Amino acid sequence: YQDEKLLLSSEFSLNDTEAYSKKYEDSYFSFKLDQDKVSGHIKFLGNEINSKFEYFFNDKQKSIVNLQIKSNDINKSLAIINGYDSLNGGFSGEIDYNFQLGFYPSSKKIEDFKSHIKKLELNRDKINVKYRQRNPEIEVKNGKIKNWNVNVKGRGFYLISSASGDLLREYTSESFLKIDASVLELFNQIFTSVSGNIRAKVSYENSSNKKDNLEAFITSNNLSFNTKILPTTVSNTNLLLSFKNKVLNVEKLKAKLTSGDMSLNGTVNFSNLIPIINIDYHFKNAGLVLKKKSNLVFTADGSLIGSKFPYTLAGDFQIEKLNILNEITDFSGTGRGIDTSDIDFLPGKSARTQNQNLNFNLNISTRDPIYIRNSLADVGFVGNVQVLGGERDPRLNGSLTLASRNNKVTFKNNEFLFSKGDILWNEVESYKNPEVDFNASSNINDYKINVAV
Repeated sequence: YQDEKLLLSSEFSLNDTEAYSKKYEDSYFSFKLDQDKVSGHIKFLGNEINSKFEYFFNDKQKSIVNLQIKSNDINKSLAIINGYDSLNGGFSGEIDYNFQLGFYPSSKKIEDFKSHIKKLELNRDKINVKYRQRNPEIEVKNGKIKNWNVNVKGRGFYLISSASGDLLREYTSESFLKIDASVLELFNQIFTSVSGNIRAKVSYENSSNKKDNLEAFITSNNLSFNTKILPTTVSNTNLLLSFKNKVLNVEKLKAKLTSGDMSLNGTVNFSNLIPIINIDYHFKNAGLVLKKKSNLVFTADGSLIGSKFPYTLAGDFQIEKLNILNEITDFSGTGRGIDTSDIDFLPGKSARTQNQNLNFNLNISTRDPIYIRNSLADVGFVGNVQVLGGERDPRLNGSLTLASRNNKVTFKNNEFLFSKGDILWNEVESYKNPEVDFNASSNINDYKINVAV
């Protein structure tokens, strides 16, 4: 305290910063707080990012933000971002950029604004940009747009933006972006390969006659990618997304999978704190690889809808083909087999987990038998099952029955043929504890052995 006024200041630094065996300059942060304002100074990685700001709690003075980004090795600078792959084909190039902002907190509108890309060089496979500009691309003084002309172009990339009017009263702006989608490969923890182009258009209009009007479009007609998240490739994506009046409209999203295809359409309304979702999905003969050996082909039509959590995920799934070829040990996290921690028989009628994101209402049926073929079993099942509950407490209701074929298991080199086999689920019980009814027999040393479970 000084003269009965609160004064607070803080300083700290980051030293010996290192990422991917690359060393960086030290970083410095300082903040000050008093009765009138909060201010600070940030020097990140030496002077690569240098920013000063002052935020006043009243309108006696204009709040300001100054930012400078200057790096002669973009790849090294980006390497500190978690997931960015700087070792395998990252960006090369450099950047020199200045940004200044002035505003009064009460108006929540920009008074002064200056943006200047002095130098930008980006190089990576299908992207090559070399840009220099002596004068700021954007200049706004006391709300009036004196200049707004951004025109950065190169191979596999362009950014074009223009605006006119008065930021305090009426103005319009329009921006266009195109980028080669292979840039997503830089974040290889998600994407393993990406090709195609992504285009975007953003328009904004502010006038006294209407509310602020933001409209945006994102399109692509040749996007293809592999991702660690999905067990299928996605190719020939035809995409059209629009955003207007706080509503994201998936007008078109069609894509080819490893086999088969999929499509999405619908809306997400962001007018409220919790989005209102109304999305339809369609899969036709969609093929997935499971656990590297097994394969699934299915057709489905359904929706994701709701105005609050939990949203309802509903649909009808028909299993065209499901071949489970993995050994039992493949489904254990350790690979050494299944121990008691993998077998969890929960008590029936246990309390359902609350605060879930999804409510399931899925109907699953088999067109052809589900086959399990490995060193222990050669069996097929047909049936219908409902998936209910939520993602934290899924419930099953329905049954699977042995298909009309020779179904057998091998135990200690002896084959047991099934004469009967049913698995029944009741939504009240845990899906991990179904009712089973199996009969099997085998001839061992002139004895006929019958087993019932």
